[in-house]
Amino acid sequence: MSGETNGYMASETNKHIREYLNYYLSLNTSPEFAVLLRGSWGSGKSWFIKDYLSQYAKDEYLYVSLYGVTSFTEIEDAFFQQLHPILSSKGMKIAGKVLKGLAKATIKIDWDGDGKENGSLSPSLPDFGIPDFLKKSDSRYLIFDDLERCSLPIQNILGYINQFVEMGGQKVILIANEQEIIKTDSLNKNDDDTKKYLTIKEKLIGKSFDIETDLNAALNNFIENVSTVECRTLLKSQDSLLIELFELAGYKNLRHLRQSIMDFDRFFSFLEATARKSDDLLRHLINLFFVISFELKKGMIEEDEIINLFDFGYFKGEDNDKSPVTIIRKKYPVFQNYYQPVPGDLFMELFKTGTIDRNKLKIALDNSTYLAQDKTPKWIKLWHNIDLEDDVFDLIYSAVVEDFNKLGAFNRYELLQVAGLLINLSQNELIPLTIPEIVQTAKDNFDQLKTNGGLQLNRYEDYPEQSSHGLGYQSINKPAFQEIVAYGLERIAESQQLDLPEKAVELLAILTVSIDQFAERITLNNSVMSIYFDVPILQYIAPENFVAAIVALPNKSKRAIGYYLEKRYNFNSRQELSEELPWLQQIRNLIKIEKERLQGKISGLLLGVTMASVDKCIATLTPEEG
Repeated sequence: MSGETNGYMASETNKHIREYLNYYLSLNTSPEFAVLLRGSWGSGKSWFIKDYLSQYAKDEYLYVSLYGVTSFTEIEDAFFQQLHPILSSKGMKIAGKVLKGLAKATIKIDWDGDGKENGSLSPSLPDFGIPDFLKKSDSRYLIFDDLERCSLPIQNILGYINQFVEMGGQKVILIANEQEIIKTDSLNKNDDDTKKYLTIKEKLIGKSFDIETDLNAALNNFIENVSTVECRTLLKSQDSLLIELFELAGYKNLRHLRQSIMDFDRFFSFLEATARKSDDLLRHLINLFFVISFELKKGMIEEDEIINLFDFGYFKGEDNDKSPVTIIRKKYPVFQNYYQPVPGDLFMELFKTGTIDRNKLKIALDNSTYLAQDKTPKWIKLWHNIDLEDDVFDLIYSAVVEDFNKLGAFNRYELLQVAGLLINLSQNELIPLTIPEIVQTAKDNFDQLKTNGGLQLNRYEDYPEQSSHGLGYQSINKPAFQEIVAYGLERIAESQQLDLPEKAVELLAILTVSIDQFAERITLNNSVMSIYFDVPILQYIAPENFVAAIVALPNKSKRAIGYYLEKRYNFNSRQELSEELPWLQQIRNLIKIEKERLQGKISGLLLGVTMASVDKCIATLTPEEG
């Protein structure tokens, strides 16, 4: 054993355990007992022993995790692989059973798997039973981790391990969450198993220690494994904050800490260079990220609830409010801040998908109080009102309200942002405007936007979402704000409706050119052109013009039109396209007339097929009786 002469300075935490292990592993005679290291899951047991062995025992040990182990052979295989890495490599391609049968013959060995002989294996390899397997390795220490997670009965695995201690005379260290072993037996009400465990333990284990979480040492080790130098340097500079947050979380699970640090390394890669230069911003982001990560990993909240942590209207402050979100917000100082540099929906996206919209993140951070420049719009500066001096606040507020009263000065997203923050300021009695005045002016703005064509949405635009410009809407859950949103959506629907007749003319023109392009637009499919699959646009095509276009189609296209109409209505609810029912009924009557006119012709036969499809569509949209 290498001892402490290598310059390694061990932590004071668990120092007594290190000193005892030094004594135990340096004994010249077989101790004939094992050492048990106990601790709850995530307390750092595995980290402690691996750190200890890497410093003191180097390669003088064999380590196996019993997690999920169902047979002793799995343990032997793990030991064999560590003792003979070349013989266990894929390039050797010699199964363990074959190795066991070697006795007299010399085997030609292909060490690197290139098909050429690189050496030979002399005869007289022993059979790999437990005693012989480690006969020449009895100076190595055996480490059995995750004892409580072994799938074998506890008395069986302990009996197996006891062979190494008593018959092999080896030094063995067991690592376990002992409370979980006893708890499992107690839950099964199998007192005999508990007694067996305690009896075997008394015989096998000569010394037991409770591992104390060595947070500082573990944190330093985790940070050292961060992939990027820049992120590693940042986390080292904020190690005291990380310790503070970890202890405040109260879950004491080093595995959660390690995973969170790895996750932050990825999040850091999404940050632009400008964001990485702001120490205050980075500290704020670290606060938010690790708090959310710890609580998620503990299962206190789900990913979909992250957004509620950022919702000013969610937290009411009642002492009897015991919801997880409220508990978390009360628990961490970072949520006492009025302002967060990244909206909750982006953090929700990050933790749900492992990625984030870089552009939205950049916009949010550029508009943050940490990075905002003089070119920042006045309403964004007012959004950050808590950071403004009184005289500056008065100037910016006056400018924003002046634009708010002009009507049409803000686009549909800016309008909601301004309305939300004005409602919040009014309720806090910071401005003279009343809530009804703000609501009415916001509605007037939506009317003006409708007149100016500012409410035409992109087909895939999910307006208004939870935020815009990287900023969450203030007052989002307040009735006044919701009234404004509802009014805006009504005006948007009207605006879209006014545009449909013109688009319907274009759609009819497409039908005369290509049945496939027409179908692509009116049915649900994977194409980006599937823009009207749930929009009742067909009612704006004159029925006689539509039927005339069908009659003019080539016969092979006539065969398809009915299929596409059925597809359109089968994939939509009655409510979405119910307005097209009268139109379909007119279409059906006109097709019948044309079918009779073309009686005896292929085209007439195909119109009959189309009429049958239209009948199915009518039945789909017809309200059910009762």
